[in-house]
Amino acid sequence: MATAIADSWVVSSDVNTFLGVTKHKFDDSVILTDLRTATVYKVSDQHNTFSFTLKSDAKFRFPVVFDWEEEKFVAIVDQLDKTRLCIWEESCTDYKDWKKKHLLTPVSAIVEVNGSEPLMVKADKTICWLSQFEDPSLAVPLLPEGVNEKHIELRKFSVYKHGARTDLTYHMDTEGMSAAYLIQYNSKQAMGQPVALFAQTNVDVICRCPGTTESPYIAVSPDDHSLLLSRTAKEDVETLYTLDSGLSVRHLNFLQDSDQLLITANDLPKNHGKLLVYSLKYRTVRELKELDSNFCGEAPVIQLPNHILALTESSVSVQAYRFVRLTLRSMMTSSSTSSGKPEEKEIASCMEHLESVAKEGKCTGKTLVEYDKKKLLHALQAYSRVDCQRWTSCVIESLLEYLTIPSHVLTLVAEAAVRHADTHVAEYMVYKIGELPESAVVVLLDYFLKGIPAEEDAMETDVVGDPIPDVKIASTIDTLLNREITDVYASEALRKLEFNQVLVLLRYLISLLSSDAEGQNRRPFDDGHIGRWCSVLLDAHYLQIILSDHAHLLVQLHENARQQVELSSSLMKLKANLFSKLPVKKPSQGPYCIEAVTLHY
Repeated sequence: MATAIADSWVVSSDVNTFLGVTKHKFDDSVILTDLRTATVYKVSDQHNTFSFTLKSDAKFRFPVVFDWEEEKFVAIVDQLDKTRLCIWEESCTDYKDWKKKHLLTPVSAIVEVNGSEPLMVKADKTICWLSQFEDPSLAVPLLPEGVNEKHIELRKFSVYKHGARTDLTYHMDTEGMSAAYLIQYNSKQAMGQPVALFAQTNVDVICRCPGTTESPYIAVSPDDHSLLLSRTAKEDVETLYTLDSGLSVRHLNFLQDSDQLLITANDLPKNHGKLLVYSLKYRTVRELKELDSNFCGEAPVIQLPNHILALTESSVSVQAYRFVRLTLRSMMTSSSTSSGKPEEKEIASCMEHLESVAKEGKCTGKTLVEYDKKKLLHALQAYSRVDCQRWTSCVIESLLEYLTIPSHVLTLVAEAAVRHADTHVAEYMVYKIGELPESAVVVLLDYFLKGIPAEEDAMETDVVGDPIPDVKIASTIDTLLNREITDVYASEALRKLEFNQVLVLLRYLISLLSSDAEGQNRRPFDDGHIGRWCSVLLDAHYLQIILSDHAHLLVQLHENARQQVELSSSLMKLKANLFSKLPVKKPSQGPYCIEAVTLHY
């Protein structure tokens, strides 16, 4: 049996502040961590389950990990000049509700352990379990006896569990050499001192073969790019395979329930990443997938059931794979099909045909039936790339109507429409798409808010009071503000707004709350929508607003909110008064046993 990529999609293209990916308690979910947000992403449904956001003056130091024993999240948070160990449950979405402890002992890494609590690597090059963190006597030294800790760097911690046995491997770099070491635990009790693997040979990446506690380890030698095999009980090292000298291996792990080794490597001459598969049985290497850019991070891939989550310099993506029967034909054609170039040509020809049909004025909806939906979805994702040219609006609108589109793709399409200044597609998404993710709503909101003049522009044109937008733009903005939102996701998306757009939106919301908004022929809002948008906007930018020259807007917002509260209170009293004085008619019982009370006035 061989491995083939069945499908792939992009989870996030914003990786500038990305810290890493760790596993969640569910097999099909992972934790995505950037500097200020930790998000649980469900791979099978292709959407975010929930997220946690820090305050503006705080940031995560390492990726958030999951404590399987306590079923809680664990993170190290830097806030101003303090470093805290934070532990919280899934229900605690607010940072102020987290359990926090000021760290006196610096931490250099948190190592996730499936089925157990995490391991804490201290700056003094010792390691302990999370529950033992406050007891220095229980910490295990990571350096062998007699080794001077100066100029030594410890990195790439990995954990392998087999029953009560836990094996921790890591790399110790010194003077241009990288040696692999092993610490074994039995029910959280360390079994002796660190043991050198591969007879202290210079190795860069390591992983353990599946099977028993005595299974061998495989590593990559940076000297001759060879795959090495070694057993912990022996010092002899066996060479399995020699890789291409142009490959820089970043990570090794075995595909679940198989003997196939997944090799994550950067192709240095071509400057992009590759996923390779090595078969222990046949001692052969096949190319599985070629990605657009290099892999990054110490753990650039996370292994899930039938899914590979990859972290590159340009995106976080998911590769769905399946096992297929390996034939001579598939082995001969694997190198040509793995790069994805034929598929890209098919997508390009598909879009050229749809563009030509659209230019002839024909309906493209009937043409879409001729193509596979997955291919059309890939075409829509290709449209969202930065280097893609603008397409005809009716083609994009037909794709949006015909396909069932994941939420993250809707956000990418909204960003592409804004980038191309395609107002037709943007308005179609506002009025025709039933459910939009909060990130897409904010992207579209940012685009249409640019049709409202800023305060300084209004002063130059002698406009008195808040600038009044065009009726059509105001209607579009009101439609976006009327959508159902989740506060956490909306606040996270609003943080990406430029500050001048934040001020425009705040003034617009204040105008909706003002007492004379009724006379401007405005679209009626559902209860609480304006207040909810005001709340999430202040949650995202409160500190920035109050420290700026526009803090008076908060006073104005408070006054308008106070007037609305007084008006609501008066209406409630009027309602009670009407019910107490107006006659209530109780009609005679009809043919059905249903009674209705009608208020006549």
